[in-house]
Amino acid sequence: MTCQIEVEIDFGDCPDFASEKMLTARKEHKCTECGRAILPGEKYEKLSGRWGYEFEVFKTCADCLSVKDNLFCNFMHGMMWECVQEEIKSTGGDGIAKNLAGLTPVARARVCEMLEAHWGEQKGSE
Repeated sequence: MTCQIEVEIDFGDCPDFASEKMLTARKEHKCTECGRAILPGEKYEKLSGRWGYEFEVFKTCADCLSVKDNLFCNFMHGMMWECVQEEIKSTGGDGIAKNLAGLTPVARARVCEMLEAHWGEQKGSE
């Protein structure tokens, strides 16, 4: 797969240490990307580590994880959906549209909604 969204990351901000795990929620958590509740029994990714003097934990639901894994080369936690929107605005979203098959149905619906809104705006401005 060729990544569609390359986010410029200052690699000076690499973690001093980090641990990335796929877990099954035992209690409710909040997705760092979309903000929805990750309910008990759902799979999610947990990334924890220290960047500089800050210890941080990022939890990503399965839907957002499918977007991250299928569309991004580099990734900045907490900004994924804004980056998708920016990519659609700057490129028209054709590359993203070609990679929808790897997304979960919920993630695919959200990305398609964003694409259709952008294409509708473009058609309306002609």
